[in-house]
Amino acid sequence: MIADAGPRFGVRKLTDRVGTWASIVAVAIAIVPLIGLIGFVIQRGGAELSWHFLTTPAPASPDGGLAGGISTPIVGTLIIVGLTCVMGIPLGILSGIYLATSRGGRFTQGVRFACDVIAGLPSILAGILVGAFLLTYDRNQPSALAASVALTLLMFPTVTRATDAALSAIPPELREAALGLGATDAKTVFKVLIPTAASGIVTAIILGIARVAGETAPLLFTLGFLGYPTMNLNPFHGVMPALPGEIYVEISSPFSKDKALALGAAFVLFFIVMFLNLLARAMTYRLSQRTRVV
Repeated sequence: MIADAGPRFGVRKLTDRVGTWASIVAVAIAIVPLIGLIGFVIQRGGAELSWHFLTTPAPASPDGGLAGGISTPIVGTLIIVGLTCVMGIPLGILSGIYLATSRGGRFTQGVRFACDVIAGLPSILAGILVGAFLLTYDRNQPSALAASVALTLLMFPTVTRATDAALSAIPPELREAALGLGATDAKTVFKVLIPTAASGIVTAIILGIARVAGETAPLLFTLGFLGYPTMNLNPFHGVMPALPGEIYVEISSPFSKDKALALGAAFVLFFIVMFLNLLARAMTYRLSQRTRVV
């Protein structure tokens, strides 16, 4: 028996090394193209970054002769994403709370299945559905509200699933203790479960925002002409420019100045998403520390 242990140990050790190196190679294959893409955007797009670039409206036409900026797409993106958060975050959090606290049943399974289906819905289909229903009677009048509704279809399943996972990770004894002390279901959820899972819920919100911040396909059917440069602060009427749309239009232009503008806009969009993720991590750390103290 002791003599046989040597060869078996050698096989296990070899298998462990092969698996480790295979994992390292797989991670490298996934990370190297990502690093190259990020480096390209930072190098080419960061070179265009300036105060004039951030505060100047987009050029009126892609003729390659007008030096424009991205102030209008930035404002439009903030408005559209803000409206999406107003609609998608409450819906996602409440749905996640329901799934995490329900006692099962066919309706709960149906809700979870519907969230999974919608989460896998191609973004272009969300734009088509909203464009078909909301713009049926006035197709020539797109709006930021229609775009936000389409993005909400993409945001709330992400927030729902992440919220459900955060609340389901809480030990059931904590809920049972609150109920045993006489707390109602509502107080248990809002006074015990949500504060305990606050860091996970914040992460769910950031994941939802990151899911929709760079989406372009839904805007094609809800905002109309994506490269429209005029500032529009009315979310209920008219075309509103957005960073993903501006990148899509300008990168398709044959003029070098327009391509440079697209790369600069891509850098800004990348920076916004990165900043949101860093903010989420900082908030998660603070909330976890506060929960630990409590």
